[in-house]
Amino acid sequence: MECYDNLVQIEDELGAHNYKPLEVVITRGERVWVWDEERRKYLACAVARMALRVLVEEGMVENSAQMGEYFRQGLKQIAGPLVKEVRGKGLMIGIELLPEGGGARQYCEKLKELGVLCKDTHGHTIRVAPPLVITREEIDWTLERFDSVLSAR
Repeated sequence: MECYDNLVQIEDELGAHNYKPLEVVITRGERVWVWDEERRKYLACAVARMALRVLVEEGMVENSAQMGEYFRQGLKQIAGPLVKEVRGKGLMIGIELLPEGGGARQYCEKLKELGVLCKDTHGHTIRVAPPLVITREEIDWTLERFDSVLSAR
């Protein structure tokens, strides 16, 4: 608690006193704890910091960009006459269907039966958001299911 007391003391000495001070302190270190004014520690801050560290150290951002591009290109190749557009950034992908497609929900339900989870959005878009650690082989497996569902009509 000595560290907390020192930070409060510094703020009291140097603060403008015409505002409520921020209740967090950002610093570098292996184990960073954040306290509020009642001196309660926030483990969530430490957990969030470690999650960001894992994203960077394990290359998940780069994997998302590479696998997302691969996934979108594969979807564009199998896109049938009902697909208006395939778009996205990273692994957040949308497949917009033409109105003649009859809505995205029916396709999402068929994909679910085949083991692929996705979400119908705005009635006519299939939203896909696979895990950041997805592999090329898993994308190929998923593309086979999309191909069978989108071409079945």
